[in-house]
Amino acid sequence: MIENRKKMTALAARYPDISLPALTYPAQNPLFLDIETTGFSPQNAMIYAIGCVYRHEGEFYFHQLLAEQMYEEDQLLITLEKIIQTNAIDLLVHFNGKNFDIPFLIGRYGNACLSTSLGELPQLDFYLEWKKCRPYFDLPNAKLKTIEQAVKLHRHDEKSGGELIAVYQRYLQGETGLLPLLLLHNEDDLLATFLLGHFLPFLETPRLKHFLFPYFDAFPHVEKADQVEPLTFYNPAWQDYLNRCFDSRCFSPLMTGSFLRRYPVRQTILYHFLPDPENYYYLPQEDTAVHSSVAQFVEPAFRRKATRKTAYIKKADAFLELPAAALPFLSEEPLFQTGYSDKKRYLPLSALTKYYSDYI
Repeated sequence: MIENRKKMTALAARYPDISLPALTYPAQNPLFLDIETTGFSPQNAMIYAIGCVYRHEGEFYFHQLLAEQMYEEDQLLITLEKIIQTNAIDLLVHFNGKNFDIPFLIGRYGNACLSTSLGELPQLDFYLEWKKCRPYFDLPNAKLKTIEQAVKLHRHDEKSGGELIAVYQRYLQGETGLLPLLLLHNEDDLLATFLLGHFLPFLETPRLKHFLFPYFDAFPHVEKADQVEPLTFYNPAWQDYLNRCFDSRCFSPLMTGSFLRRYPVRQTILYHFLPDPENYYYLPQEDTAVHSSVAQFVEPAFRRKATRKTAYIKKADAFLELPAAALPFLSEEPLFQTGYSDKKRYLPLSALTKYYSDYI
């Protein structure tokens, strides 16, 4: 069995465009995990490599295990369980591990009649977290390589896990020069998963994940108008990491002490159309709708039953146009239109600052 262990800071030296700031996790001792296998079923395929990252004495370490012969798989499994126990691991972090890595590992432990604590530990699957946010980045899928491209993480290997099965078979037959290629793929997968962990506080921020994400790379084109002003979001806590780890084109412009992104804002009058017009009256002189409980105090000559096109409330404000991906998450907010037939939706800046005053 080949065993490769080094500090994450040493690994990062190979990636000059990436830095490794401190991580904050809902666990003291997370284990980032990725496996390489010779097939999809634990019943007829084996694990030939295991990569993991864990915290030891205050520092993160990168640890790889590779079976030089097929019978060494048991040694990989025993060593992994030892890592879990020695470092008091209390959270498994992976990418699509709930569907593949963990069930496969548990199956191979059972096949070897070995005990494991993997099934007892809580899990955090970045695949499931990013899958929720896929529309906000306009991604065709939620594969790891696709997400890496979206956030400007540059891989060193060019092989897929499936392609490496044949490479491993050649390695077993004596082509030892293929070892770096086998380790590199696992290394890139694990490093990417580790770095995506820096988005965890961002993904878990209440409402923020549903609202701010759409604007990173999916903001719709807005025609220039006289009353268009820039809106800037910032957060000092995120900027330093984003500024050092990613191509500045991903989050731009980046400035010292905060990251900034500007969006067009319209200063105008827009209309919120009420969903139940039968309960409202339209007041022509005021050009607005009021509830029937209020309309009863208005002279009949100055009111008429509202229709779908007249059951609206108008508002003068600065408005931010919303991408379609954001609409399902803003069902509780009154959204505005330029007219009844307008397909676009706008959010008043006053409503935005109510929730995100710390970020604007």
